[in-house]
Amino acid sequence: MNWGEDVDLILNKVPVPVPTTTTTTTTTITTATATTTTTATTSGKGSCPAGYYLGSGDIPGWGQIRGKIETSLAGCGEECSNTKECCSFEFSVTFGLCNLNRDCQPSKIPYKDYYFCIQNKEGCGPVKVTGDNYDGRFTVENLLTIQNKELVVDNKATYWLSPNARTATFILNLGCRETFDSIRLVNVHNRDYKDRATKQFRLYTSQTKSGPWTQVLDTQLEDSRQQQDPLPIQLIALDTKTTAQFVKFELLSWWGRGGGLMYFNIVDEVQQVQPVTNVQPVQPILPALPVLPVQPVQPFLPVLPVKPVLPVQPVLPVVPVVPVLPVQPVQPVLPVLPAQPAPLLQPVQPVPEVPQPLFLRS
Repeated sequence: MNWGEDVDLILNKVPVPVPTTTTTTTTTITTATATTTTTATTSGKGSCPAGYYLGSGDIPGWGQIRGKIETSLAGCGEECSNTKECCSFEFSVTFGLCNLNRDCQPSKIPYKDYYFCIQNKEGCGPVKVTGDNYDGRFTVENLLTIQNKELVVDNKATYWLSPNARTATFILNLGCRETFDSIRLVNVHNRDYKDRATKQFRLYTSQTKSGPWTQVLDTQLEDSRQQQDPLPIQLIALDTKTTAQFVKFELLSWWGRGGGLMYFNIVDEVQQVQPVTNVQPVQPILPALPVLPVQPVQPFLPVLPVKPVLPVQPVLPVVPVVPVLPVQPVQPVLPVLPAQPAPLLQPVQPVPEVPQPLFLRS
């Protein structure tokens, strides 16, 4: 599936039907803790069509062969069965879309409501796993599904834990002989407790459950107790490419209180080159057009001589600035007295005419 497309599909997401599982549990008492040996069988009854069993996960993209085929669940199985390269398919009941894949096993966590159905090869049986458990919640059957977080729901976990502080083993029966060169796994850190993780382990293969066993890997994982969810999916190459039906995982050491895994599966990373089909004929090459004659280059105009630069006139000396005389303080202006009204002029009295005395000559 394409993780970045069709955001509107998320609004219509429906849960995936829970596959039918057949589980047989035998309990033996040890001095340290209860060790449970569980046999888990993925039957896919009522989920995938005949000839297929239900896996858990997704292969990114719209099918490695073809995708977005509008059909039914049974029709999707027929499409895969009739396609030579098809080993698995994804189908959404909600949207009726079918994707065909070349790879048999998923590489990512489940996508929306898509089934992941894996084809049973001719003569192959269902995938089974048996091994040592911490208790009935953390059984080895949890290894067959991949989740983005460790959970415990209704007293059932989504990951496997080994018994405390001791080695442990599980055996994966692939149902028939498979060829692979790598494994894909997810370590644990035990939810918010973050108190355990697998450290060193060995891997063996065989054609029968009782052996003889051939060692194909001895490696060590980094401490995942402080890593954040989702824990990384790790791809680890084997020492050599191998073909076998049984794979034995042997836990040798651990970080913290014990080991465990959230997911485990085999992978064949070497992809065969597919033959090229429906090659379109090559179109004939058109004749080349004649090359036009090159036009002569126009001569460049002569460069005009540069005019001589006129001599720079000498700079006149700067006349010294005459010092500014100090400004005499301004005498305050006397206030203007209001004008006195002019006195009224008295009318001039006529001067009485004085008679001139008469002088007599003597």
